[in-house]
Amino acid sequence: MATVAEKSADLAVPEWAPSQAVDEKVDRYLAARLRAVGADYRSVAITTFLLAAAIGLVLWIGAGVVADHWVVPGGLDRTLRIAWLAVAAAAVLAAAVKWVVPLVRYRVNLVYAARSIERANPELRNDVVNTVLVRARPDRIPAMVVTSLERRTAKRLSKLPADIVADRGPALRLAVALAILVAVACLYAVFSPKSLGVSLARLVAPWSRVAPPTRVQLGELELGWRLPAGERGGGDAFHAIPVKDGRATIIRNRQLVVRNRIQGMTAGEQPEVEAAGIAEDGSINRVAGWRSRMEPAAASGGSGGFEATLPGGGHGLSNDLVVSVTAGDARSEPVRIVVVDAPSLLVKQLKLVPPAYTRREPEILEWQGDVSGLEGTKVTLLAESKDPLEMASIDFGCDGQGLVKLKIDPRDLARASGSFELRLSADRSGPWERDYQLVFRPRGGAEEDGRVRGIEHRINVVADTMPEVRIVDPGKPVVKVPPEKPVAVGVEAVDPDFALRSVAIELELERDGERMPRPPQPILEREFSGPFRGQTVFKPTSVGGRAGDRLHYRAVAVDSKSPSPNAARTEWFTFELDAAAPPRPVPPGGRQGND
Repeated sequence: MATVAEKSADLAVPEWAPSQAVDEKVDRYLAARLRAVGADYRSVAITTFLLAAAIGLVLWIGAGVVADHWVVPGGLDRTLRIAWLAVAAAAVLAAAVKWVVPLVRYRVNLVYAARSIERANPELRNDVVNTVLVRARPDRIPAMVVTSLERRTAKRLSKLPADIVADRGPALRLAVALAILVAVACLYAVFSPKSLGVSLARLVAPWSRVAPPTRVQLGELELGWRLPAGERGGGDAFHAIPVKDGRATIIRNRQLVVRNRIQGMTAGEQPEVEAAGIAEDGSINRVAGWRSRMEPAAASGGSGGFEATLPGGGHGLSNDLVVSVTAGDARSEPVRIVVVDAPSLLVKQLKLVPPAYTRREPEILEWQGDVSGLEGTKVTLLAESKDPLEMASIDFGCDGQGLVKLKIDPRDLARASGSFELRLSADRSGPWERDYQLVFRPRGGAEEDGRVRGIEHRINVVADTMPEVRIVDPGKPVVKVPPEKPVAVGVEAVDPDFALRSVAIELELERDGERMPRPPQPILEREFSGPFRGQTVFKPTSVGGRAGDRLHYRAVAVDSKSPSPNAARTEWFTFELDAAAPPRPVPPGGRQGND
């Protein structure tokens, strides 16, 4: 006697096997009809599963949203949200293993497919099922009987429409239920004072720092710093501070600025910033905290922006703290503010190389930022930091305008160097800039505005002194001389700091009211240090003078400054050329050097 398992095995026909005893055309037709039923069954089953999963997802979201909005005060914390997401993931995985994997892994039983066709078409009686069963075991039934049965079944099936026979009732009921749930969710989203979308984001991404949904809507927290009023650069300037993983860094003695856009407050509600200190063990010490009222921020243009500065007055932060914004029933996620000492970039060395014409040796100053030197001196600055550098510059004038980039040493990222030249202002009344400071950004640091400003240093530029020159012979402004006789002009000159390069007499001949430059008369044509005294002797006729003309002259002394030497000139003196004038005595020697 056959067992139940054996009978069940006899009814399991996974696929339509080919047979030589069957008409090929009939065989293909019956196989196609049965495959269509199997495919239809799979699609309906998958659709039903997806609709059920969607309903489960909506119910999961709805339960989580209700709990986040109304059940748990302050909303679900991160641990509960992660656990809720894990429940959903486990449920989806279990359902997929139970229902989806078998559909993908196994074939639809042809006996089941044949029975589905007969349920949809009772007039077929049991022909389709019988055909599948005898077709699966042709060795037990004569081939003529099998062929006759299959042809009869194919003929009857061909007269019936190829309608879908899988039961769609459960899928339709699930679709209606899903539509109802979606409609309810839409109504809730419209009429609820708390955001459904915010809770959805918190449930789907529980690791995020999205604040719980509230009646009052808080924008993204903006942090910045400014220097206390009264300090140089202090005032209203706002420098943004990046917030990463709930932490922000600010330099000691700077004020913290907290900004937020707030919507939905009722009359009388006042937004505040709650600040709490950090105990030595790292815990939050709310006893040492305080509250600061947020006032409308002018930068927001009246669009719901509020701002508070911590601490108030002319003081800056000195210790770590935790801050959060509260308004109505809303409270932002706390942000820890870490107070750090300002990074430093110090002047390690100054090398001063005076201009070559001075013949002075270079000077090296260690750990001194103030610089003083002669105009034209080349200064090479070496700066050193305790941290690797991303950027470093010299800010001449300490106003952020005249930046000169420093080169960071690739072998030692904590060092930077650069060169500049000491020069005077356009009117030579003082240095082109009176001070400078180093501006830099630590590599990988969290400096809020990207730049740290260092100590201010003074700049002093010593001007190359103008040479001095005077005419000592003749001593009168106007002297009458005969044009054909030699005349002598004696001068004294000195460069107070370095050396003279040349001394000469410049000439202009005046005739009929017109003055004409004439070739100069050189006295000194080499570099000379110390006081110089000399003269030049020439005849007025040698420069084109004649009786009745006036010959104007003055002394000019040029120093050794390079590339733009200084030149000093005397006032104009005059020889009146008169044939009747007595000749002037001429000292011997023509040009004469130092006495």
